[in-house]
Amino acid sequence: MDKQYDVIVIGAGNGGLSAAADAACAGLKTLVIERHNLPGGSASSFVRGRFEFETALHELFDLGNEKNPGTVWQLFDHYGIHLKWYYEQQMMHIIVPNRVSLTLPTGIDNFLDTMEKAVPGCRDSVARALACGKKGGGSPDLH
Repeated sequence: MDKQYDVIVIGAGNGGLSAAADAACAGLKTLVIERHNLPGGSASSFVRGRFEFETALHELFDLGNEKNPGTVWQLFDHYGIHLKWYYEQQMMHIIVPNRVSLTLPTGIDNFLDTMEKAVPGCRDSVARALACGKKGGGSPDLH
């Protein structure tokens, strides 16, 4: 095994893989070192007992579109990745045994309507929480 590298990246999470890809695309001899048995970092899952926990991102925030590309779209363009996107209409399903089973849809109005139906009186506070996320620089269009 060759032991001469221009760049050594510690960690094969999203950031490490992006840094390694940039270095390799620039023609630098690059080594990625990861302590886990799979790459992905927080975009992966792990098993404890009979349960599997997904720590992955549930949403590619600020994806944008071809006419108005967000940061994720721009990142893919940077690497020459061109995908056809299919949008899921159900964001997630929450299950608390013997208490609740709730499917949350995409789209702010649909999301707020579902939350209000599940927890009457929460619509305004949930809308304000989403607005805080929007002020933080992102665009919580949830679709």
